[in-house]
Amino acid sequence: MVFENVVGYLLDKYLSDYIENLDTKKLKVDLWSGNVVLENLYLKPNALADLNLPVTISLGYLEKLTLQVPWKNIYKQATKATIDGLFLLVVPKTEVEYDAKRDEKEQHEAKMKEVHQIEELRKEQEALKNAKASNKNSDTFVERMQLQVIRNLELSIRNIHVVYEDKSTKPNHPFAFGFTLHYITLHTTNPDWQPTILTEDTPLIHKV
Repeated sequence: MVFENVVGYLLDKYLSDYIENLDTKKLKVDLWSGNVVLENLYLKPNALADLNLPVTISLGYLEKLTLQVPWKNIYKQATKATIDGLFLLVVPKTEVEYDAKRDEKEQHEAKMKEVHQIEELRKEQEALKNAKASNKNSDTFVERMQLQVIRNLELSIRNIHVVYEDKSTKPNHPFAFGFTLHYITLHTTNPDWQPTILTEDTPLIHKV
């Protein structure tokens, strides 16, 4: 189904680098409600790698991810992605024991991610070139659907728990501290930073 392909593409593109064993082929999409629910997901240990932090994930758990896509009113309503329950246990990178297989896997994933990014850039440049040479109406239905979903995507992360544990200073006396956040939200706005629903093509998308 077209809708399943769109949802699978978006989840694979934006989550596969962070979620362990994400298999979008097993998604079951309720076409009437547009809901996709994924539960009990684990984050990859290198999910924070792009941030260049001195810590790594010892355990990352995502309790529930809900994606609501308003297929019947996609040009008038926002697509909502809600994460309820994000738990992170992070440790200093110096504490992580060397694992040859894991290191090889992470290096392979990093190389594949770089290849994927280069391929995405090539596709974007090619699409831009083609767009200049053809009418925008020639865009495929799926491409327009994907763009509309991203354009009005609302992201909400609730019940965030982060714990930092350190055994490096005194192995026999480790210490830990943590914090919680009730929620973080992201939504589309107009140039004046007022919430809005974008219905037309725009060179710039504002998010708060």
